[in-house]
Amino acid sequence: MKKGLLLIPLALLLAISLVAIGCPAEEEPPPPPPTDGGEPPPPPPPEEVFEWRWQCGDVPGETEWEITDPLLEQLIEEASGGRVQVERYPHGTICYLEEMVEATTMGAIEMSNYPAGYASEIAPSSLASEMPMGVRDAYELYELHHAWGMLEVQRQEYAEHGLYLLAPLYCGMGAVDTTFPVNTVDDFDGKLMWVIPNLLWLAEFGAAPTEVPDFDMYMATKLGTIDGFWWPYKGLKDYNHREVVTYVMRPRLAAAVMHVVVNMDAWNALGPELQMRIQDRVDARLFEGFVAIDEFTEVAVAEAEDYGIQFITLPEADVAKLNAASRGFWDEITGLSPATTEAIGIYKAWMEYRGIPW
Repeated sequence: MKKGLLLIPLALLLAISLVAIGCPAEEEPPPPPPTDGGEPPPPPPPEEVFEWRWQCGDVPGETEWEITDPLLEQLIEEASGGRVQVERYPHGTICYLEEMVEATTMGAIEMSNYPAGYASEIAPSSLASEMPMGVRDAYELYELHHAWGMLEVQRQEYAEHGLYLLAPLYCGMGAVDTTFPVNTVDDFDGKLMWVIPNLLWLAEFGAAPTEVPDFDMYMATKLGTIDGFWWPYKGLKDYNHREVVTYVMRPRLAAAVMHVVVNMDAWNALGPELQMRIQDRVDARLFEGFVAIDEFTEVAVAEAEDYGIQFITLPEADVAKLNAASRGFWDEITGLSPATTEAIGIYKAWMEYRGIPW
């Protein structure tokens, strides 16, 4: 009996040994056989990274450089997952405003932004972004371009000349800063004024349009070269214009708007998916920068009033005269191109919708 009991552990030990021998150690599975009988397929290539040089039309200290430009750069890089890397350059580093359209078209730079009208020779509809006595704030500018489709009309005209219009950049509302009081439009008579082309009709009230090299309104006013100039109200702060002028006219004359364009070859190289991701992100969030510009403007105006700048609001009769005179410019540019005619038609319909006097 005892002998049989001794045999049981021996049998168990033998069974365990056999099981262990039959279960080899776990090994890495072999690689799948090549489908074509050759070497395994190589890993997919890394995604291409695109380097964009952005020649800005502004400089450090300007709200555009400090607020809207970095926001746009961030949106492009985030939306692309880092595949588009943007390098910003202050105005004049690679080229100047008057050279940006051609430089971007030729591919000397991938991206630029400039006052909208600088592209009027190739895309006359660009002028529609800064029409006088039109939009009154950032919200209306965004609504006109995006919700009402004016941006798409301009974009198609740009595309015919090798440029992709990525977005308008809002730079604030503006009127004229002067060293003399403007109580009525008659006060412009005989005064030397720097104005953008969209406001040359101020000459109907006797203003004498005067050129200012390098847009240096500060020194031109300080030296007496000009008696006043048109500029966004925020320039009282970011350009220190409050130090050289005494009066600011109300109401607004026009919105200051820049156009951001990308070389078409650089844009097409991204492919449809990446293009859509970038454009959607820009459309959804760039408006945050527009709002920030208006908020900065409010601060600039408040500080200018504390500084002693006098803001003079014209009587309604004089505002009506400004409206009437400005409409001549609208008529002048309407037929410059089919796109311009369409853009101005959209603008007029929008103004009627918003109840802005024509």
